[in-house]
Amino acid sequence: MDINKLNNNSKSSINKSKSTAKSASSKRNKSADTSRSSGDKVSIKNFTFKNNDELFAKLELEKLNNASSERYKQIKSQVSDYKKASEKSSQAASDTEMGEKVNDSEVWEEIANRIIR
Repeated sequence: MDINKLNNNSKSSINKSKSTAKSASSKRNKSADTSRSSGDKVSIKNFTFKNNDELFAKLELEKLNNASSERYKQIKSQVSDYKKASEKSSQAASDTEMGEKVNDSEVWEEIANRIIR
């Protein structure tokens, strides 16, 4: 919502002495119109940034950063578990998730293929 587009009701004059049935019904119609227009709160068609490529790119970058951050936290915890287990014994280290990857021949093959490319 853009704050510059808000209506300023304090400057408008309201005549309370002419409250007739017609004005009461028009008030009801206005409230019904606003309830209909605010019904779709999930749709992005009303957002101004949908056509703004720069803002869209920033939003997508933020999503990728969050996903990468979560992946980094996951790998960091696996490495710390591996280090703690390796201090106890090599068998305990190989039983961890990272230890299984270190001893897996397919993982080493994939690393070698990436180095060759």
